[in-house]
Amino acid sequence: CMLIVSRSGAGKTALQEAICELFPEESLIRYTRLTGQALFYKEPGSLKNKVLSIEEEEGMQQALYSIRTLASSQRLAVATTRSDPKTGKMKTEEYLVEGPVFLLIATTRPDSLDFETRSRFIVTTVDESEAQTERIPNARKNRYTLEGRLQSGKRQVILKKYRNMQRLLKPLIVVNPYAPYLDYPIGRLQ
Repeated sequence: CMLIVSRSGAGKTALQEAICELFPEESLIRYTRLTGQALFYKEPGSLKNKVLSIEEEEGMQQALYSIRTLASSQRLAVATTRSDPKTGKMKTEEYLVEGPVFLLIATTRPDSLDFETRSRFIVTTVDESEAQTERIPNARKNRYTLEGRLQSGKRQVILKKYRNMQRLLKPLIVVNPYAPYLDYPIGRLQ
């Protein structure tokens, strides 16, 4: 899971978009807002091997519990009651949504996510230096030149190949022969 953090207008959404462009359309789910229960009631298999991109952390505040649970256990399970239309009796229905799913979220306020949620994400930032800020208008101007148009065409060809390569990937079990030698500090839970 990845959390992109930067000031407003610094390019976090552009980075998020660039990352999303790397994935085939059928592997990408984009939302600007999630309600608290939305993910629990997704169709079975609808999040499996997907990238779930949420444009701004603000749009998922109600869904923090489901996001945190999905990030940790890669599954959501809910039992709910409904009235049987034929008998009128209450009936328990179960919903299960499974990953793996990659979560991609952008925010201007990393502290708006509680520590427990934030700890499940790799936090990255964008280059907010003056030098980078100067490069942005130049890149925008270049986009409309002949050279820029040619680069755009090449970029689309590369993206198409990259997406098609991902479509060919199959699950693979990874074994780390060095795992027994890894030590983690036991004095901190973070």
